[in-house]
Amino acid sequence: MTTSASAPVCFWCQQHCGGTCLGLTQSTQMDVSDPAYFLLSDGRTSSSTIKRQGCYICEDPEFAQMGLPLCQPCAACTQKAGSPAGHIPADDSVCDDCGNGESQEPPYTGTDPEDQG
Repeated sequence: MTTSASAPVCFWCQQHCGGTCLGLTQSTQMDVSDPAYFLLSDGRTSSSTIKRQGCYICEDPEFAQMGLPLCQPCAACTQKAGSPAGHIPADDSVCDDCGNGESQEPPYTGTDPEDQG
């Protein structure tokens, strides 16, 4: 992948790295012509308390960089473990571990609380 000074500056490293600082490859790096590319540089990010190896959402840093909803811990698994546990994928509503459909975190509403005055 080639990068140029005209390419947007990477949100994470503040360089013209083309995503290489995050270990992204040509197949996982969002192309600048993608209509959602602006989400990578608008300054809104997401964070999660869990990460599941093998989950495409957990392993792709662009989901967090775009401020999209991320995978969440499961309330039932967390209650049993006493700390964030379980894995409810951001694109599902059921825990991969126990089958429960109740997340520990409030559901994503599509609005940013900071935007509401």
